[in-house]
Amino acid sequence: MNTSRILACAVAAAALSLGGCGGGGSSGGSGPTPKPPGPPTPPTPLKYSIGGTATGITGPGLSLLDNGTDLLSISAAGPFVFPTLLSDGATYDVTVSTAPPTLNCTTTSGSGTVAKADVGNVVVICNARSYAEIAADSAGGASVSGKVAVGADGTVYFATANNVASGGSGGLYSLAPGASTAVLLHAFGGSTSDGGNPVGLTLSPDGSTLYGITSEWGAHGSATSGGTLYSYSLTSGTYTVLVNFGATPSDGQTPFVPPIFGSDGMLYGTTSAGGSAGAGTFYRYDPSNGTYTVLYQFAGQPSDAGSPYQLIQDGANVFYGAGNGGGLHNVGTVFRLNVSGNTATDTVLHNFGGTVAGQADGSNAFGVVKASDGRLYGATYSGGTNGDGVIYAMNTDGSGYTILYNFVGGASDGANSWGGVVQGTDGKLYGLTTAGGSANGGTLWDFTTSGRFTLVHSFGTSSGGTSPQNTPLTMLPDGRIYGGTASGGPGNNGVLWSYQ
Repeated sequence: MNTSRILACAVAAAALSLGGCGGGGSSGGSGPTPKPPGPPTPPTPLKYSIGGTATGITGPGLSLLDNGTDLLSISAAGPFVFPTLLSDGATYDVTVSTAPPTLNCTTTSGSGTVAKADVGNVVVICNARSYAEIAADSAGGASVSGKVAVGADGTVYFATANNVASGGSGGLYSLAPGASTAVLLHAFGGSTSDGGNPVGLTLSPDGSTLYGITSEWGAHGSATSGGTLYSYSLTSGTYTVLVNFGATPSDGQTPFVPPIFGSDGMLYGTTSAGGSAGAGTFYRYDPSNGTYTVLYQFAGQPSDAGSPYQLIQDGANVFYGAGNGGGLHNVGTVFRLNVSGNTATDTVLHNFGGTVAGQADGSNAFGVVKASDGRLYGATYSGGTNGDGVIYAMNTDGSGYTILYNFVGGASDGANSWGGVVQGTDGKLYGLTTAGGSANGGTLWDFTTSGRFTLVHSFGTSSGGTSPQNTPLTMLPDGRIYGGTASGGPGNNGVLWSYQ
């Protein structure tokens, strides 16, 4: 056997084995194949803050909301930032949730879309609110009656129940900004060729035309019945009677609130009497062609509403209101009207006059408002624990009716709320009483949806206006409120007033 040859082969095999294990240096085999890198970890999306500057606030009471849920309380002027950060492309909407009782707080640059940067330009401005009166009886009018209207230039338009020039049948007036003398636009004739006792105004969306109602006279009326729907062109000065109520037994009579403009551009309103049951009607008027349609005739007690007043619209063809009569106890209801073509159906959501959670319910209502929380709120003229009325809330389907506040009367808060309620830009509800307050001349009050009541102003003090008459208050988009009184002021003929 060739031993040397066998040994040489063994040595060669060992050398190859070492090379295969990576011990042979650069001239032998290669190392293990590198593992390819995995997908990169995505970066955390950037988040951006929403904030700005608040002015005019010197203590607690101001709360802001972003997108309706992100709450921030502010107690001092200066910069603010919401606690929740938002992603690029997200929308923000900063609104005032609550404000101190004596301040009006508004936002500017409060909404937009996040664009890869912090938002810091939201401005919240708080100003002290004050009540002011404007004497407007120098043109012969007396007793400001119903809702006033305010033009874009600040001109206030109003009606009076009495007027010297028309033998006491009322007048239509305008009061320019800064002026103390009102201008008579029309003296109502109080006859079958004209209406009498006008009650409130509605300004067209384009600001060109006033629409109003009278509760008496007209072609089919008298000094105690009938009534008219009329228009007054602010561009041409033309006064026109559009509808004479009471034309047929089923027609409405005696309207007490002006109609409102619906989303379709038509006017929708109610009459307090007339119709087949004498309990009032719901009507529509088309300004484009003069078509008047009775959509519904209220049946009254016990199963239907009666004596309806101011309406609000909530989406296409849906209206809510409250009545002064009808219902199970014949002291009023909250109701919903659904319009389909030339007819409507009525659903009673609440019957006033009963007992709620062991409390005496309110009675005799004049309107509701749908607040920002989606619930209906209102106030009653009477009823409740003290017989002076209540503030209430309920869901739009009629469930969850709750008495939130019982008026006490006297100097502390007023009594007999008349005219429903409106919601301000500060989120608070505002309403009137015709009695009570420090001079027993009625009050202007506000109420937060969380339950805080504040007496804002007592009418009748220092020879001022007394017995406020509005159904409902006139609330402007910037939060200013306007109204009128039936008496008080120079000559005891009533005043116009504002709270801003």
